[in-house]
Amino acid sequence: MQISLNSPLRKLLFAAGGLLLVSAYVFAAARTYRAHYLSEHGDIASAIRLQPHNADYRRQSGEVRLYSDLDPQHALQDLSASTALNPFSAQGWLSMAAAYQISGNAERQRESIEHAVSVDPHYPGRGVGGSRLLWCTR
Repeated sequence: MQISLNSPLRKLLFAAGGLLLVSAYVFAAARTYRAHYLSEHGDIASAIRLQPHNADYRRQSGEVRLYSDLDPQHALQDLSASTALNPFSAQGWLSMAAAYQISGNAERQRESIEHAVSVDPHYPGRGVGGSRLLWCTR
């Protein structure tokens, strides 16, 4: 299929359409890059505002709240959002299990570990963290 660009109006419309598509792509790529840059430099809240549907940023925020702020309740909110966005992330489920362990909820901790093992039985972090967490619940 060939597009006829004989008239100046068609050339202008084709160029404008191409520019619009390229601009939209550049905007999306820049936004994703900026969110990644912010998350790598410690501004996870801004990264979440730029990419609210990114499960990794929610997990990172939950881990910061859990290990740095020592706030398991708020960490569980972020980690729950992370696992809701990506239920196939063993790392997210294991982080949630750690938050349940710190908050003293052994049953939910065990469920999170079992879910992590079921979604990815070969996740390398499961060997150290998951086994230790599962052993602590017994």
